[in-house]
Amino acid sequence: MTSPIIFLPVRSIIIVIVVLLTSQNIFAMGLEVKKTSLPLWEVGLGAGVISLPDYRGSNETRELLLPVLNGVYRGDKLRIDRRGIRGLIYESGNTAINISGDFGLPVNSDKNTARSGMPDLKFSFHLGPSFEYLINDDKLADSIMVFKFPVQLVLATDLPKLNSEGFFIYPHINYIKNGNWRLGVAAGAAFASKAFHDYYYSVAPQFAINGSRPAYAASGGFSGIRVSLALSKRYKKYWIGVFARYENLNNVSFDDSPLFKQNHSLMIGAGISCIFATSSIYTK
Repeated sequence: MTSPIIFLPVRSIIIVIVVLLTSQNIFAMGLEVKKTSLPLWEVGLGAGVISLPDYRGSNETRELLLPVLNGVYRGDKLRIDRRGIRGLIYESGNTAINISGDFGLPVNSDKNTARSGMPDLKFSFHLGPSFEYLINDDKLADSIMVFKFPVQLVLATDLPKLNSEGFFIYPHINYIKNGNWRLGVAAGAAFASKAFHDYYYSVAPQFAINGSRPAYAASGGFSGIRVSLALSKRYKKYWIGVFARYENLNNVSFDDSPLFKQNHSLMIGAGISCIFATSSIYTK
């Protein structure tokens, strides 16, 4: 089932803008391979469209028009770019520890058949350290390959309340190839705590429906295989990008949940951002 394109209310727009600035954005993946000096900071504004399931394993999708507020800061220890906020915690040789993030958009349960009558899913954000190892840095081909092991605390909020919803772990390989278009590919396996799966897939007894939605208690463990692909191109005054994220959910630990409706998940989207202000100071 597909919903019509949704324009987000003001509060949701504010949340999404914050997410686009502070999370690992799906429009672009990987390390920025610098060939020349770049402005210390840049600010851009644009729009994007995303088609995504209500939640992983849902058979209902929605299309969202989102503002894209593109803030870039290229400091020595702190970077804010299309990968989100990256604060270097530790670096030695080919190993590093950075800050990683991700997010989940809210879901109105009354607009999802499987969750009808259940509590809404709140906006959530993931935040935690990412342990990284540089596998290959091919300067001749202008490409890079990194193994990443993010361990993220998941927090759900409807403002001002904030609740912990467990942990999400996504060890993966990230490959980036620079050229006329920048290509990013990421692939890995996801794992999550009982609390995380419980938030999305458990059914409390008071929300059970005989014959169609039995009570269910989710467990932690395997949470699927994820493959992401992104293409982007930077012009002097604007940036464009497209992306896709596919998740294979076969044999996940919650596959017997009555809220689990299909064993795959697909998110696709595109965005454009116009750069309207840049720093006069350039990075070395």
